Amino acid sequence: MGPGCTTFIVISHLRGGVGGEVYKDSLAFSGNYYFPLTGWKTSAAHEFHDERPAYGFDLRTKGMFPDFPWFSGELTYEQYYGDKVDLLGNGTLSRNPRAAGAALVWNPVPLLEVRAGYRDAGNGGSQAEGGLRVNYSFGTPLPEQLDYRNVGAPSNTTNRRAFVDRNYDIVMAYREQASKIRITAMPVSGLSGTLVTLMATVDSRYPIEKVEWSGDAELIAGLQLQGSLGSDLILPQLSLTATDEATGSVTAPVVGTEMRARTLCINNMDCTDAFNYQWEISDEMKSWKSVPGATKATWLLPYSLNGESLQNKYIRVRIISDKENAKGNTATSDAN
Repeated sequence: MGPGCTTFIVISHLRGGVGGEVYKDSLAFSGNYYFPLTGWKTSAAHEFHDERPAYGFDLRTKGMFPDFPWFSGELTYEQYYGDKVDLLGNGTLSRNPRAAGAALVWNPVPLLEVRAGYRDAGNGGSQAEGGLRVNYSFGTPLPEQLDYRNVGAPSNTTNRRAFVDRNYDIVMAYREQASKIRITAMPVSGLSGTLVTLMATVDSRYPIEKVEWSGDAELIAGLQLQGSLGSDLILPQLSLTATDEATGSVTAPVVGTEMRARTLCINNMDCTDAFNYQWEISDEMKSWKSVPGATKATWLLPYSLNGESLQNKYIRVRIISDKENAKGNTATSDAN
């Protein structure tokens, strides 16, 4: 039995592995466990993802017929762990993928090894393999290494000098990078009955699919363009004798696709990681869990009995929240 510990470096990634091998002449069994030695780094293979070597193990069996030393066969089983793992290196990401493989090896002469194999990873895809390996033995004359009669069945002595049997390709695990939703809603003001613009913007990684305004009847009646964050709004007509602050709100749920945001910033302030957002599509407003960001929209009376000309309205832009993670969370920001 031959135990071992190995370290592999590919670009900026570092992986460790421990393994053992048991052999008896023409039959060998080996197993390896792999683990990352470096943390998450930005991935060049998958946009908006980080990557690192995956945890996993493999089991291998290799055998040869003593009477036909030119041919041998291998069987492998691999299992890796993670939500997004690319086991075969083909860009397909699977959860805790596993693969089984088989290979046929032909040694026409001691110097050369021709290999053909197949690996099946289920939902992770399949892969046909083939290759030519040169096994040069220093100190042995080249004519002897090219003589087919010198191909012999392995022994315990040759097994001890053989290369370690393991997966030399680093299997990578991936995770999606945290994204941000940034909401900006500037205050607007104007005279009663005049036209103003609702200057709400959403800065996000993924495109906006739908915007729908709703709110108090007197405000919605003045909305000029449903479905636009920058819609014009005719401010309500107020009585010349009105002295109390008017109340009400206008909300705009912003609906998108594939959104998984972990940070919310409102008016470039109060950034927090306390929320986990996920965009979804719903035809019913009541089914949307929302975390509001609010800013005051104001309009002015031409004049009033008490000299107070500023009246306040609240306009909110809402992002649909992840139902599981946003329970009990609220976020509100006022701009004066």
